[in-house]
Amino acid sequence: MLAVCFLVLFQDGATHVNFHRIQLGMTRQQVERIVRQPPAKNVTDADRFSISFTVLSHDIRQAGDLWRSGPLRLWVVFDKDRVTGKMIEYDHLALMEKSNLIKKSP
Repeated sequence: MLAVCFLVLFQDGATHVNFHRIQLGMTRQQVERIVRQPPAKNVTDADRFSISFTVLSHDIRQAGDLWRSGPLRLWVVFDKDRVTGKMIEYDHLALMEKSNLIKKSP
């Protein structure tokens, strides 16, 4: 049981637990120690725009660094190497592809 709790609490990447551990004002280095992987190198226009749109989520997607884990996307915005915003969301296209609701183009 303890091993299961350990695995859930200390998973790499974009997870709800890691999202909640990241606090405003943390440094980039502190965030990278929590997430335990570098942010995505290739962030596409499809990543930066979403079907679930608010002004705040749009601003975070435009300025933030992105971590991906399965269908989860964790965005963190830094200003002068300090966290000023964060957001976690589901990649709706990845979920639809996984459910065979849409087919990924070759």
